[in-house]
Amino acid sequence: MSSASTSIYPKNNLMRAAARFRYVDLLIKSTPAISVAFIVYVTFKGVLW
Repeated sequence: MSSASTSIYPKNNLMRAAARFRYVDLLIKSTPAISVAFIVYVTFKGVLW
């Protein structure tokens, strides 16, 4: 019984770490896209106006 609980705990911890890593990875991937979109918006605004 103790061996089953020890096998379940690391899997749950691993899934939690994977979810956290995925969230951080999404944040890192989306931040440059937002920055580029903002720079492009400001550039076009400066060109058009």
